Amino acid sequence: MPLIDRIGIDIGTKHSVEDGLRWAATHGLRYVDFRLDTGPEAFDTFTAARCAALRTRAEADGITIGLHTLSAVNIAEYTPYLAEAADHYLRTYIDIAKALNAGWVDVHAGYHFTSDVTQRQAAGLERLKRAVGYAEDQGVLLLLENLNWEPEHAEVHYLAIMWKSASIISMRLTLRTCAGPLRSITRPWSRKGLTVFWISSD
Repeated sequence: MPLIDRIGIDIGTKHSVEDGLRWAATHGLRYVDFRLDTGPEAFDTFTAARCAALRTRAEADGITIGLHTLSAVNIAEYTPYLAEAADHYLRTYIDIAKALNAGWVDVHAGYHFTSDVTQRQAAGLERLKRAVGYAEDQGVLLLLENLNWEPEHAEVHYLAIMWKSASIISMRLTLRTCAGPLRSITRPWSRKGLTVFWISSD
């Protein structure tokens, strides 16, 4: 597989999905990652008609759409109301991914505040199990993303810094779906808000 066919771009919310697809097609990229949530990319703007049009455009240009959840949403949330909102947040991403025929949805393990590590780990693990079960039913692939290292004195600590430190998730939770085996995605660098990543050829 030529290298160009393995390179994608994480547009985030810098451009609309429509503009991002046009940009990717112009530059010959096959994979484009988007974050939804706010503004013109808010969840409720992804109507059946818009999703169908985006899916048709992506398929015509040979582009795979990926969705990328916001790491600021604490997937390890356990407080009343917020815990239910975190579940709903992931389910909505999965629903939109199905409507777009997206290739994946990046999810995160959440974060803790030092004194509540065990409770946060348990909440995050159970939430990801529920999300995986729902994604399997919808035929959507979930990818668990590692996060950046933070200093030891930081008030907030991520639960999935690297796969090794995310063993509570990676060893007890199998991220599998009807869409096929987990594919490898790496993000080596970011510039001007656009992150470049490589898709493995397997």
